[in-house]
Amino acid sequence: MTMEDSVDDDWSSDDDDDRGKTMKDSVSLESMERTTTGRMTTSASTTTTTSSASRTAARAACEFAARAQALVAELGRLADRVPRAVSDARGKFASVLLDYEYFDSPLTCDDKIESSGTLLELDEEFRASHGRMLERYWNAFDACVRWHSDFTRFVEDVTEGTYVSDTMEKLLADEDGKQCVVEAMAGFGLMLKVLDERYDWRVKERIVVAYCRMRGSDDVDNFDEIVRLCRRTGYDAS
Repeated sequence: MTMEDSVDDDWSSDDDDDRGKTMKDSVSLESMERTTTGRMTTSASTTTTTSSASRTAARAACEFAARAQALVAELGRLADRVPRAVSDARGKFASVLLDYEYFDSPLTCDDKIESSGTLLELDEEFRASHGRMLERYWNAFDACVRWHSDFTRFVEDVTEGTYVSDTMEKLLADEDGKQCVVEAMAGFGLMLKVLDERYDWRVKERIVVAYCRMRGSDDVDNFDEIVRLCRRTGYDAS
């Protein structure tokens, strides 16, 4: 068994258990996101319910800190499980795993793959064998983007008086509130640090491009933000 087979089998050998864990993690993060934003939005309605008045800004800040910690942990888990098929520049699927140069001429790249029977077969095989993996990485990247968006809105809500008796000055004067705000911001910094130091930029770009080609950029939320999040920074983790 090759190293590539060994690493990739890590995603399939305990498929049911991992799918359950992924679903549990997703539900947990989604639950925390609803709690920290104080809003519940359904696909059938754009009506939102705000519960900020019954909660303190300090408590919300602590929930953001906990949510950031969960995301750092998930990014760390995924960093340890990058499939060889994605990281190996000379691997079996290297010819159909593209970096961000793909976005310069996506139609040309897609036509090249679709016009070659060999490349098309490899492309379809990769999606079939690694589609679930792509979903999990994309969900983690998307959760980081949503955390930043929600935390920014939280700061705006506190500043604008949504939390009624709480102001930013009062929040930062409170011992617990100040600590949780610092921990939340530090948690976001850790997310970026993990993404930069534990993920080779080529891996991030290949995952983003592969997912977008699989789903279509028009069918995914936060596409532009995730592309920016995973763009190379100049640091080379390899």
